Amino acid sequence: ASRDKALLKAAAARGLTPEYASKHDLNMLTGGGSRPHNGVVADASPLTPTPMDSLPLPDGYTPGVGTPPVWLALDEVVDPQNLGAVLRSAHFLGVSGVVVCAKNSVSVFLCVSVRAISGLTSCFLLTGCVGVGARV
Repeated sequence: ASRDKALLKAAAARGLTPEYASKHDLNMLTGGGSRPHNGVVADASPLTPTPMDSLPLPDGYTPGVGTPPVWLALDEVVDPQNLGAVLRSAHFLGVSGVVVCAKNSVSVFLCVSVRAISGLTSCFLLTGCVGVGARV
């Protein structure tokens, strides 16, 4: 009950209007019930990767002054749980941002991945890129 109130409050703060649906309808929206939904489903447009050459510098960093930011580049990480573990370690170690190869890696933008990395997307810049190896 309190979770529902908090969710409704968060939706209202963002100008979203909730629609109520049956459990069957929610199951159909989440792949026929193959993915758990806990009674809530969000329909959102897909996130898009940020091109590497347009990644911002961390707040307060000036090139050539002080310690440069540390970025983590990942390629061929295919398991969402492994991605989550690496990202939790990166956050703990103070990484400024993470770039995940968009090809041959689990998408950081899929709901399964987002569930495995929940909360971490607000800790540092996380983006996808094609050809991480060629750019690093």
